[in-house]
Amino acid sequence: MSQAQYRVILTGTLASGADPAQAEANLAQLFKLPPDRAEALVNEAPVVIKKGLDEATARKYQAALHKAGWLSEVRLWEAAESTDTPPVAPPAPESPRAAGPAPLEASIAPPGSLLADPREVPPLQVDLSGITLAEPGATIGDPREIPPLRVDLSELSLAAPGARLDEDPTGR
Repeated sequence: MSQAQYRVILTGTLASGADPAQAEANLAQLFKLPPDRAEALVNEAPVVIKKGLDEATARKYQAALHKAGWLSEVRLWEAAESTDTPPVAPPAPESPRAAGPAPLEASIAPPGSLLADPREVPPLQVDLSGITLAEPGATIGDPREIPPLRVDLSELSLAAPGARLDEDPTGR
């Protein structure tokens, strides 16, 4: 029997008493992100920070996020099963910062599955009455003279076999 795996979800909700600017700076430092990417991460919340963890490690991530000033959730993560498993930790209280869509929980359908009910598609109706065909062998358009292509290769040379092409032969 395999060990249960968990995921850590950043809710985008500040921990009580946390300064928003300092919390974003702490998040950037915690995950070694540029400040603008940390801000974008919070704005995209809820977002999965890490998945496939054992419960103890997931709780350590949650504690580190809380220390940085952010609330997070630890949920059971089963890659092979459907994702309607209940959260392990109770959801964080709602705040204005947490407004937004819930995290997408989806799975991939097995090959050959119908994803929608089949429907009757009417045959394509195209009016070709204004189109005519030329007789076989007829020339369509006027032939024109195309001048031969002239490419000046006088400045090009070949390197000796085995020469390194990543070095300047003149030493410049």
